[in-house]
Amino acid sequence: MGPSETQKSEFVPNLVRTLGILGFYGTTYFTLSATWKLLANAIGGPMNQKGWMLPQQALFLGIETTLSGIAAEMIQLAFCLPVAVGLFLWLRSSIRGTEMGEAFSSFFRQSGIIPILFFMLFYRFAEAMVAKMSVLFLKGDHSMGGLALDNTAIGLVKGAIGVAGIICGGIIGGILVSRLGLKKGFWMIAIMMHLPILLYIIAALTKPSSIAIIATIDFIDQFGYGLGYAGYTVYLMRIAQRGQHRTAHYAIGTGLGATFIALSGILGGVIQANGGANGYIHVFVAALLFGIPGLITLAFIPHDEPAESN
Repeated sequence: MGPSETQKSEFVPNLVRTLGILGFYGTTYFTLSATWKLLANAIGGPMNQKGWMLPQQALFLGIETTLSGIAAEMIQLAFCLPVAVGLFLWLRSSIRGTEMGEAFSSFFRQSGIIPILFFMLFYRFAEAMVAKMSVLFLKGDHSMGGLALDNTAIGLVKGAIGVAGIICGGIIGGILVSRLGLKKGFWMIAIMMHLPILLYIIAALTKPSSIAIIATIDFIDQFGYGLGYAGYTVYLMRIAQRGQHRTAHYAIGTGLGATFIALSGILGGVIQANGGANGYIHVFVAALLFGIPGLITLAFIPHDEPAESN
């Protein structure tokens, strides 16, 4: 069955609204980024904390400008904030009464949305931090606490063995969910996703030189990631089955999850920059601690079974 006349007539307006949503997302991101950097600079600058201070000379597309980092961020904030507010007001009136508006509204009106949002924020936060920082750890100089692997070794560890770990973890995770059910198996899956972070803490402390040992650590870590991601994906699909806008709900959930985990890399970089030779130890310990709220959210999120979905 092809699209109805109503659906055809709504194609262009929906395309414009989608572009507006992307614009709102982008300008909001840059607004929050500028606000965060200015506040962090105000707090961290007097304490001379690396990773928090804005540069004396800002870059644009890698080219030096005459602006200081503070001036550049203030201009970014002054431009993006009103654009984001304007797009928000326009989108609120534009999508009201449309299927797109109902999809967003029904997603954020669903029961248990607060713990669901905290789950999206924290469940993968720890492992995402490890995933983003582990490559830097493998290639970083010994003086900075890294393992100083060359590109060939990193390609083997991350590009072959690590990928194999993700695939195996995803398969086993799917089997566990199908055998135990998500509600019963989620705790086991989440714990197995976070425990391998301990191996990276040990590696940061002992600095192993054996490629076999390093590859084994990364395989186990990536296996845990694949295992945990399988549970995460199944839960997002479970949430998307609530209501009539399943595809839109899944897309919204996926987008929010990706946005939240982007924060982990930023925080990990700041922690590493301020830790000196022990920076990676601090990063992996922090990641392990961030896994705790992710586990706690499992006690509060709704666990609707598929047969009970609306």
